[in-house]
Amino acid sequence: MFVGQALRLGAVGAGCGLVAALAMTHLMSSLLFHVSAADSVTYAMVTSALIGATLVAATSLPGGRRGSRR
Repeated sequence: MFVGQALRLGAVGAGCGLVAALAMTHLMSSLLFHVSAADSVTYAMVTSALIGATLVAATSLPGGRRGSRR
């Protein structure tokens, strides 16, 4: 239950972030060195890392709260 909700929320957030990042490529291009502003590998790696962090938070935080109650 927690994981499914977190994945949905993470996917929506990642999608909005990708759209915003692609829309701002002309602004980011002056800040990046040796990487193009629309590098698909970088976008894929950052998105998967954020989804992975969402999964860790979705599974460990509710489990930790549940385990600490008596």
